[in-house]
Amino acid sequence: MGALIKYPRCSNETTTAKFSCFYTAKKCFNLVTQTLGLRTGSGILRHPLSYLTEIADDICYCVTDCEDAVLMGILDETRVRNWYLELLENPTNSDIQADASLSFLRAKVIGDLLRCFTNELTYAFEHPETLPDFEQTSPTWLRLQGLKKNYRIVFDDAAKIRKELHAQAEIHRTLDAFLSVLQFLKCATPGYSAMLLRKYTFGEAFIEANKHRPYHWWLHTALDFVTGMTDHYLHRFTEILP
Repeated sequence: MGALIKYPRCSNETTTAKFSCFYTAKKCFNLVTQTLGLRTGSGILRHPLSYLTEIADDICYCVTDCEDAVLMGILDETRVRNWYLELLENPTNSDIQADASLSFLRAKVIGDLLRCFTNELTYAFEHPETLPDFEQTSPTWLRLQGLKKNYRIVFDDAAKIRKELHAQAEIHRTLDAFLSVLQFLKCATPGYSAMLLRKYTFGEAFIEANKHRPYHWWLHTALDFVTGMTDHYLHRFTEILP
């Protein structure tokens, strides 16, 4: 749980900064931070593993989205290639050919970032006195922060915003479909719309085989299925929903 606390503060403790906990969960938040020894006289520290979850998020979105931005016409390939090279630990000593594809370069960058960050975080774990200054001393962390500043160009682009809003609407529609099915699991004679949703979500055979399961099991199953969808699969799934 400590690894999920990216912004170590509750919603009632700030009006402008981001936070990782709503006020309603403050009791649990306090228990976690106290148990893990994250509370100090000057505030609450981040758990070391939270840096791992954040850098994984940055790699998944920032690094990959820059390549997508080229395909969308938001950025030119030369600019993104230069950004990628700046992320490498030793860009001048790399074995990347000048004509290497952008996808190859992206994969090379991700591998390099993961290797470097793993080494730096391992050192920080072995020398816990360095953890409070990790964000200022980790070369890999600082390189990624540079990319995140450049990434604002992509994030603020109108085409990118439209794509993100459309994906958000697809997620909502998908969740609504699954939750609608859960409401009628025990119904002996579901209506036509409910039968269609049962078919396109869980499938009749799966529902019949597991209809004895408790409601919380079905919720976990639905969320597990939806969170495992790729963007492409999500788009195809919403197209076939009635």
